[in-house]
Amino acid sequence: MAKKDPYQQIMTNIDWNRVVLTIIPILQPILIFGAWIAFAKMDERADAVSKIIALAEPLPTIDLNVPQVIVLASLYHSTAEALDSTVNGEALEDFVSRFKERFTGDWMDPGEIEKPKEGETWQQFLERRLRETGLFA
Repeated sequence: MAKKDPYQQIMTNIDWNRVVLTIIPILQPILIFGAWIAFAKMDERADAVSKIIALAEPLPTIDLNVPQVIVLASLYHSTAEALDSTVNGEALEDFVSRFKERFTGDWMDPGEIEKPKEGETWQQFLERRLRETGLFA
């Protein structure tokens, strides 16, 4: 009778389903981390989202409900630019200028805000405005 190889005997006794089910939870965060980094480097929009996550998530008052692996990958992806204060300053200035362009204009002029007529209370003013717009019967 042929002698069995001890390596073959060990390998036949391994339950590979258990091995795979043990390795998957270990590799899952690593794969997500790598996929997020690769995606952020390939796409400009993903890069911008990654930077927003890296800037917003560490703040204690903001919770984006993003998985910790994505936050870590975003921080890793944006570390070089975050350390360079001129980039952050330029990004902030760009954001503020775009905000001003979009949300300022004639419609925000405080002189155009309607106020109660003389002798009219704020409640009467609001009721009158709601009746004029058809929101109040």
